Amino acid sequence: MGMGMVPLLLPPLLLLVNLVPTLGAAAPASDVLVWPQPAHVDASGASDVALSASFAFAPLTPPGAAEAMALLSAASQRYAARIHESDPQARSRGGLDELKVQVSSVNATLTQGVDESYELSVSAVEATLRAQTVFGALRGMESFAQLVNTSTHSVPAVSINDAPRFPYRGILVDTARHYLNVSRLEQIVDSMEMHKLNVLQV
Repeated sequence: MGMGMVPLLLPPLLLLVNLVPTLGAAAPASDVLVWPQPAHVDASGASDVALSASFAFAPLTPPGAAEAMALLSAASQRYAARIHESDPQARSRGGLDELKVQVSSVNATLTQGVDESYELSVSAVEATLRAQTVFGALRGMESFAQLVNTSTHSVPAVSINDAPRFPYRGILVDTARHYLNVSRLEQIVDSMEMHKLNVLQV
């Protein structure tokens, strides 16, 4: 895929609930392909930054945040696998080695209205992701994964400041009239992560 990792469409049998542009004010026109559209994007220095062949996520949480660290570690493996699906010949021996993921809160309880904001900054020197909660960090990690150009194994130099516009962003799966097996439901959950949805009704 040439121009970033665009999420797959959700299965056609799903009834989408509140699937509207979920993030705030429109971002300036740019080549930054992130869905949903971030609230604020600065891509004025939009040169591409290569990712090294050993690129990884480096989560950092406060002391006592074992649950948050466990969530971040699992997410780091998922997103690293997505990023490294690019053409092996495009991978550089140089470039960025990691995305530093910094979470401020030890709270890892998912509740309605939890802070999902994040700040993502990518430059030729370093890439950092800052969030108040682990759930904001997960949103930022998804945005970073979408930025990856799999043809060149690179990301644009960009600064994103983002938060959901609506606290409820969900879908309804009508399993009473449309049977879905477990693997299909797992695919739906994966799609929800790509679309940054937070409520699944079954």
